[in-house]
Amino acid sequence: MSSSDRSNTDLPGQQQARSNALERVSDGVVSLDSDLRYTYVNRRAADLLDTDPESLRGEYIWDVFPDPEGTTAEGAIERAIETEQMTSFERYNEALDTWWKVRVHPDDTGVTVFFNDITEEQERLYELERTDTLFQNAQDGLFVIDVEDGGERFRVNQVNPAYETISGATAGELQGKTIREITDKTDSNPIHEKYRECVNGRTSIEYEESLSSFQSGSWGKRESHR
Repeated sequence: MSSSDRSNTDLPGQQQARSNALERVSDGVVSLDSDLRYTYVNRRAADLLDTDPESLRGEYIWDVFPDPEGTTAEGAIERAIETEQMTSFERYNEALDTWWKVRVHPDDTGVTVFFNDITEEQERLYELERTDTLFQNAQDGLFVIDVEDGGERFRVNQVNPAYETISGATAGELQGKTIREITDKTDSNPIHEKYRECVNGRTSIEYEESLSSFQSGSWGKRESHR
């Protein structure tokens, strides 16, 4: 038997070994031929797409999941084929109400696409952005304090514009500094006690304080949230 014959004989075994390996990965994996028709779908991909693997074989990708011409997904797949380089993108699937993180790897017969569900990650990012927007635009003065050394040190992480106006200090003057660095001992000791009470009790507290080292030196009502 020639080396060519042995290579041809080994090919089905190699393909099976590859399929077995792809069935064990946590990503959804699909293979597309040069016409962008499905040739392989692993079980994880079928679960994520809520379909049967065999029902996709031979189907044109954009018939199964229509994607308007010129979109990120179409462009990324075309670039992978043309440049023979891996491309990646994020895509929202409206039909499944799901966000995908997608990697497209070109090969000799078409492309292999790896994807996973990042919906929860996107939702967390949205909530963070929403919270930051509310923080920055709040009419009340708000600030975020980092707790260090088991509650022995409290450092300013972030203040909103309203707090700058109320305190007379800029964000640059406050951020990264401890309470003792921006207030005198008379002010900082009771503030520390209130912060410790909030941290140790793991509950919100409300109190009044006067920050005499700030420009206004005015009294204000404070709320601390653990």
